[in-house]
Amino acid sequence: MASPNYVTPVVAAVVAGVAGICFLPLAALIAGFLGYIPVDGVSKPPMWEEKIAHEILEASLEKRAEGLVNPLKGTDEELLAGMRSFKDNCSVCHGDYMEPSKWGSTSFYPRVPQFGVHSHDMHEEHEHDAAQMFVAVKYGIRYTGMGAWNGMLTDEQIWQTVTFLSRLDSLPPAVEEKWKHPQ
Repeated sequence: MASPNYVTPVVAAVVAGVAGICFLPLAALIAGFLGYIPVDGVSKPPMWEEKIAHEILEASLEKRAEGLVNPLKGTDEELLAGMRSFKDNCSVCHGDYMEPSKWGSTSFYPRVPQFGVHSHDMHEEHEHDAAQMFVAVKYGIRYTGMGAWNGMLTDEQIWQTVTFLSRLDSLPPAVEEKWKHPQ
């Protein structure tokens, strides 16, 4: 006698789960290949895209910065050199003291951290230590406007810059004065 031809609820749930797991990424790929996913730099990206990109970036920077130790002590001289490097090379995108970069804050995806206006962004939103920032500055960040400075700045200049950035909320008085009131 032949067994009845029916699907148990467990088998149906497994088949539906596998189909869902395969269908959603496939549908997203098809939508992308057909041009339905915006890629411009001025639109607000969907939350899922921001979350995925952020998590991948954080994991990569953390892994690539493993074992790196900032060789600088953060003297006034080193911090001032880092401030000059930031102003000369970075502020056009990342803003200056209390002066956001219109270009960096509106025309990039992901949006460029505005350290001159929101130094706390580094600590709350990005939470990058000096070693992670060193990796980001030296090697750049793919699919963003953050280019690699390897070969254009020495390692010492990069460390000076990221040491300055990592201390924006706790600059020594002489350095803070020059940051807030340039001459």
